[in-house]
Amino acid sequence: MANPKEIWAVLHDYPTQYLLLALLTIVLSWFVDALRIKIAIAATGFAVPYTLLVVAMIATHFLSMITPFTATGVPFLIYILYRYRLSVGQAAGVSTSASLGAQLGLVALVSLILTLMPEIPEPFVPYFPYLELIVVLYGIGVAAAVCLFTHGHRFRSLFERFTKYPNISLWFNTFVTSFRQTFKKRGLYFLGVIICGFCHFALLYLAGCFLLTGIQAEPALSFENYSVAALLGLSPSLTPIPGGAGVSEIFSVYMLDDTFTDDRIGAFIILWRAVIFYFPAAAGGIAVAYLLLIWSKKQKPRALDKVAASENCQQS
Repeated sequence: MANPKEIWAVLHDYPTQYLLLALLTIVLSWFVDALRIKIAIAATGFAVPYTLLVVAMIATHFLSMITPFTATGVPFLIYILYRYRLSVGQAAGVSTSASLGAQLGLVALVSLILTLMPEIPEPFVPYFPYLELIVVLYGIGVAAAVCLFTHGHRFRSLFERFTKYPNISLWFNTFVTSFRQTFKKRGLYFLGVIICGFCHFALLYLAGCFLLTGIQAEPALSFENYSVAALLGLSPSLTPIPGGAGVSEIFSVYMLDDTFTDDRIGAFIILWRAVIFYFPAAAGGIAVAYLLLIWSKKQKPRALDKVAASENCQQS
C-alpha cells in the first residue's frame, strides 16, 4: 500500500498538459459521437440541431455510466429523437443502427490494437487468447444483428401471427424501414456511423493514454501506452457494475504493478477515475438537468422535413 502523502506528491508534480489533453480528448469524443447520430438521422431525411445532439450524447453517456450494462443510454436517446417528431419506431431504428455501427467501429479498433500491440503485458499473457476470442465472437454477434435487422421485413409475419396488437407489427415495420435507410447510397451513411464510432472510442482510449503517459517518470507517448490504456478502458465492460467501479482500478494494479511504484499506480488510479468517470458524470448530470429544464418550458422542437422522410420510407 502506498502512503497517501507519496501519492499526493506524485499528483502535485503531475504534468498539467497531459491532464488537459486527456480532458480535451474526452470532450472531442462527445462531438464525434454526436456526429455519429447526426449522420444516422440524416439518412432518414430528418434534422435535429447538432448542438442539441452534443448535449444529448453527453447526457446519454452519463446515464449509461450509472446504470448496469449501460441500460438507459439508448432508450434516453430514443426519447430525445421522439421529442423531435420522429416516431418511436423511427427513433428506435436510427438509435439501433447508430449503436450497432459504433460497436462495429469498436470491434475494428480493438482488433487493430490487439494486432499491433508491441508487447503484451506479462500478467495479461495467459488471458490474451481469450480476449481475442471474445472480440471475434462479439464482432460476429454485432454483424449478425445488423444483418437480422436489415432483413427484418421477412419477420413481420411472425409479429402479425403471434401478437394481438397490430400496432406492434406496425412499429416493427417502421423500425426496420428506418434502420435500412442508413444503408442508402451504397451504405455510405452506415460507413460514416462506423467511422465515427471508431474515432469516438479511439479518443476515449487516447485520454487514458495521456493519463498513463503523464504518470511516467520520463513521459513519452507510445503505442504501448495507448494499447494498455485501451485494455484498461475495455475492462469496465466486463462487469454490470455501473461505471465499472473498481474494475479498472483492479486491472490497473494487476497490469502496472511491474512497471510503476505503488505511489504512481495510486496516483494514476485517482486521475483515471476522476477524468474518465467523474468528469463525464458531472458534465452528463448538467446536460440532463439542462434538457429537463428546456423540456419543462415546453420548448417546441425544430420543424422537421416530414415530406423527405416519408419519401425515403416509400423508397425503402
